[in-house]
Amino acid sequence: MKDSRLLREGELVRNELIPARVLIFLLILLAASSAAPVQAAETREGGEISDYSIEELMNLDIRTLSRKPEKLVAATASVSVLTREDIRRSPATNIPELLSMVPGLQVYRINENNWNIKAHGFDQSFGGNFLLLIDGRKLSSNPANRYVLLVEELLIEDVERIEIIKGPGAVSWGARAHNGVINIITRNSRYTQGFMASAEGGLEKEFRTGLRYGGRLGEDSFYRLNLKYMNGDLALSSEEDVDDQWDFISGGFRLDLNPSVDRHFMIEGSYKSKYITNTFRYPFLYPPYSDTGTEEGYIGGGNFLLSMVQSCPGRYELETSLSGESWKYDNSEFGDIISRNLIFNLVHQFSFTDRQEMVWGLEYGYLGDEIEVNRYSQVGDIDKDMHQFSAFLQDRIDIFRRYLKLILGVKLDKQLESDLEFLPEARVLFTPHKRHYIWGSVSKVIRRPWHFENNFSLNLNTRPPGSVVPGYPVITRMNGNRELRNRELIAYEAGYRPQLSDRISVDISGYYHRYSHYLSWRVEEPFLSTSGPPHFVLPVHLEDRKKGSSYGIDGSVEYSPLDRLKMRFGIYTSTVELELEGAAVEEDLLPAGEKTPDYQLYFSSSLDITPSVLFDLRAKYSDEFEDSGVDERYNMDVKLSWLLADNLNLSLTGQNLLEEDYYQFRPMSSYLVASQVDRRIFSTLTFTF
Repeated sequence: MKDSRLLREGELVRNELIPARVLIFLLILLAASSAAPVQAAETREGGEISDYSIEELMNLDIRTLSRKPEKLVAATASVSVLTREDIRRSPATNIPELLSMVPGLQVYRINENNWNIKAHGFDQSFGGNFLLLIDGRKLSSNPANRYVLLVEELLIEDVERIEIIKGPGAVSWGARAHNGVINIITRNSRYTQGFMASAEGGLEKEFRTGLRYGGRLGEDSFYRLNLKYMNGDLALSSEEDVDDQWDFISGGFRLDLNPSVDRHFMIEGSYKSKYITNTFRYPFLYPPYSDTGTEEGYIGGGNFLLSMVQSCPGRYELETSLSGESWKYDNSEFGDIISRNLIFNLVHQFSFTDRQEMVWGLEYGYLGDEIEVNRYSQVGDIDKDMHQFSAFLQDRIDIFRRYLKLILGVKLDKQLESDLEFLPEARVLFTPHKRHYIWGSVSKVIRRPWHFENNFSLNLNTRPPGSVVPGYPVITRMNGNRELRNRELIAYEAGYRPQLSDRISVDISGYYHRYSHYLSWRVEEPFLSTSGPPHFVLPVHLEDRKKGSSYGIDGSVEYSPLDRLKMRFGIYTSTVELELEGAAVEEDLLPAGEKTPDYQLYFSSSLDITPSVLFDLRAKYSDEFEDSGVDERYNMDVKLSWLLADNLNLSLTGQNLLEEDYYQFRPMSSYLVASQVDRRIFSTLTFTF
């Protein structure tokens, strides 16, 4: 294993040798140098989000919630939108870091290659409870998605906005949208014409670069090509030696065709390849009964999306799409995984009258997973194909014109090997004043057991002799259950969005979720095993006897005291109450990791020091992660951008300035070993023409 310090040409380089005062000095120096006359470039295109005031942002059109355009301020769910301006000015370097500043959404880094997403207090699944979309294309759901967010093929510069639904989205998106939906929407290639190159490097052995070229085919058809490369070799701080190396390359394209004013075709695809190094802790029957090892892995694959939108403003809109994805993950904590899907979608929106609007849709999906399990699993390989059919209907009724709207919806969801599921929802929107919106909703969503939960056996850990049975080590072995029922969630949510003035807007929502048939464990008496050295096996069987509730609030306030200064304050709270039905669980034998911190606080600001010098700050406080061994923490990232010329931009970024060497998330029920977050300082140069 490598030392936690980087060795560069015989010289030890430590992160702690780069104190925060160095960053502050460099930021001040760069800001002072902006006094030189530089002409600000006109980087904003007409009608882009970056030109909008707070009031215009509240009236931004979103599509993810109901699969049709609707105003953000009138959305009947807890919705957040990261605009292109938020993305461009953020100190974040990737999608997970961008999402981590959304109130109500918890995004945690485990190590440089793995992330976890949670929301609204509770998360429990081998396959992940969040539905991840790119331009409406569903990403595969499998054990790797529990920790790996496979969206690195995207250039951040190509992202138009990210729409986040915090709460069930079953009627529009199906059972996989159990806890929410994240839809990453990329820019139309019409707005990415010309050449763009960016390079990023810092004080660690880390390098990122991106290239993009956009052109046109005829009068109203446009395309872009992109290439991204990242490389890192970090030996990060940890209680154990952890090696986080990666070597990543991806390429992609997008083609936008507009044969007429009412018809749009889009074709996009990408391929990615990433070689990674993870550190795993595996159980053994010999002292010290567990040991860490570095495993080299590979993640690679491709995807495509074909879509067509036919519209007649004020009357109807018809959207059809076909998407596919295939990728491979060699040497994961579960073994070697091959995942693939092929999904067809049709969504039709039309108006009966000026007071009633309907949206309906059909979906067919083929999902396939192959798992060649590793030596720590006690079952055979898994090869599973699934065919899923669904249909949804949503009726939006204006009861009292501008004041009261009722939205009723239902989803019929069927897998060939399971029963037909009926998922209803009801939403209401009350608008007592044109600047005050009050909404409420109730919905039901289910989460089918993933086939790995039905058929697996894993050695979780080894207890030394005397801790459970005198004189013998004891292996805790968790076994799947083919009789697991669907997990059910009844969600009650409500919110209020007032715009107090042209410079102040508020968005606050509360939720109360009831859970049933969630995963629990039944512990049996240990038995003597003669396989290998004498030892006892403690059988732990997966069951579905856990029930309970979670409740809390998430909210934000946007305030713009000056035209050149915007601030955002956010808060998130969560309380989880769970109980078991007739099953006993010994907590010291079974690690947890299902809950989220009780509360979090957020603050961000964006200041235009001059037209060519921009300063951005993001700060966050997070309460302790009780059942994951993570302490409370404070975090602050800053970014100073300097427009050197019309087509040349330089930025200096500092991350984790208040604390370093801390854990964001430690997966207690996983072989994966977490690494601590270090302080980082890096610069980025972007060139366009």
